[in-house]
Amino acid sequence: MPTDEELARAYADGDGSAFDELFARYRRPIFSYAYRMVGSRAYAEDLSQEVFLRVHNRIDSFEPRSRFAAWIFTIASNACLDELRKRKRGRWLSFGLAAPEPHAEMDIEGEALNAELRGMVLRELRNLDEKHRQVFLLRTHGNLLFREIADMLNIPLNTVLARYHQVVVALRAALTDNRRTGSRDSQLKESE
Repeated sequence: MPTDEELARAYADGDGSAFDELFARYRRPIFSYAYRMVGSRAYAEDLSQEVFLRVHNRIDSFEPRSRFAAWIFTIASNACLDELRKRKRGRWLSFGLAAPEPHAEMDIEGEALNAELRGMVLRELRNLDEKHRQVFLLRTHGNLLFREIADMLNIPLNTVLARYHQVVVALRAALTDNRRTGSRDSQLKESE
């Protein structure tokens, strides 16, 4: 089975089936990353298409000595940040009118977590600023190394590590609070 990097080189050399294989490998991870960054299925679908269009148009700029995953997630990250900036600009231009909050949809991935836990994690991720959410999702969904994330975002490695740790601590605290609330609720029901 060819590596992602070999497929990228083959596609740059004109092999259309290589793009199909890269698309098959990265379609879901890119969609999942975009969905968790922007919080909307429709925007995530559009952004995923935009990412693969950019891959198609820029395949010649891919450096074979680097990992393809880092390259495509850099493209995805930039597309998501552009979308988030547009939204912020749109909110500002609406003269303070509240923008509608995206509805909480469940991701299409068949994760082992139950629906309540997934919903809580998604809510917590949406509460994070985009810099922290970006680092966390690039690590967990992009499967990028911390060094690759630091290089990609042009920030120190320690900043990446600190942001990731802060997200993990926040998620752990939210889970703990949720368990306490859930156990209190179940104790109240039992006493009735």
